[in-house]
Amino acid sequence: MKPLEVERPWIKRKLGLKMLGSVIVVFIITFAILSLFGFYNGGTVNVQSINVSFSDQKIKTYSYAYGKETFSTGKKIVMNIQFNDNGINSTVDITGVKSMTSGFSATLDKPSVQILKSGETIPVVVTMPAQNYAGNLSLEFIISS
Repeated sequence: MKPLEVERPWIKRKLGLKMLGSVIVVFIITFAILSLFGFYNGGTVNVQSINVSFSDQKIKTYSYAYGKETFSTGKKIVMNIQFNDNGINSTVDITGVKSMTSGFSATLDKPSVQILKSGETIPVVVTMPAQNYAGNLSLEFIISS
């Protein structure tokens, strides 16, 4: 006669929770390592505001000072730049953006024409240069007539 087997569902549940915990820990460690070496291209920088005056000028330049912040090689960040027209309360069409600082590249987050009212933000994706960098970044916005 065989001994009576007793089901123990709590053992299966406990093993399942341990495996799930292990997977979560491995994911967190992997994410931390990738972030450390700059392979995770995330992060948002909220920049103050870009002041635009409405004259015949088609190109506006905005300079953002990084200060002591150093970003990893090749990292992409999104800068949310607020448009401010000093109370004129008009709209502006921004058709492009480029970096005036050597080694950087900058693109509009949405490639279509950005029609902005005062107080609205424009997302700009900036790719860091091939070396770690701390200093000033100058962006040039191309504004349509």
